[in-house]
Amino acid sequence: NQLKSDITVWAAGVKAPKVLESFTDFKRDNINRLMVYATLQTYSDPNVFAFGDCAHCQLDARHPPLGPRAQVASQQASFLVDAMAARLNGRSQPMFTFNDKGSLVSLSRNKAVGELLGDVSVQGYIAKTMYVSLYRLHQATIHGYTQAGLLTMKDLLTRRVRPKIKLY
Repeated sequence: NQLKSDITVWAAGVKAPKVLESFTDFKRDNINRLMVYATLQTYSDPNVFAFGDCAHCQLDARHPPLGPRAQVASQQASFLVDAMAARLNGRSQPMFTFNDKGSLVSLSRNKAVGELLGDVSVQGYIAKTMYVSLYRLHQATIHGYTQAGLLTMKDLLTRRVRPKIKLY
C-alpha cells in the first residue's frame, strides 16, 4: 500500500495527561502512562485502575504494549464495567483481551485509508464513508442519538464555510 503525494507530513504523538506526573508513587512508562496489568490494575496499587491513553498495558511479553488508540480505550472502558462489578461482588478480576478490528485514518476531507481485521485494505470513498460512520457512532455513544443527529446536521450546513485543511 502506498500513499501518493508531493509532500507528506505525518504528525502523531500521544502522551498521557500531564496530571499523571503528580502520581509520583505510581510506576509510569517513558510517555507518562501508568503501568497496568491485564486486569487494568496499576502495578503500584491494585485499588487503582487505568485505561486508555493513560495506561501502559502489555497483555503479552511477546507483543508491544497496546497503543493509545480510541479502539483500545473503548474496549477497556467496556471491560472495566464488568471488572468493577466483579470486584464489588467479591469475584476474581477478569483479564482484559483486545480485539483489534483495524484502523481507519482520515487524510483529507474526501480521502481516507484503512486496514480492517488485519488483512482487508480500504481506501478512498469507501474508507472515508467508514471513517465518518464510525465517528458518528462515537458521537451517538457519547451524546445520544438526538444530539449526534443535530451535530451531523450542523456539520452539513456549515460545510461550505469550513477551511479545507485542518491545522490543529
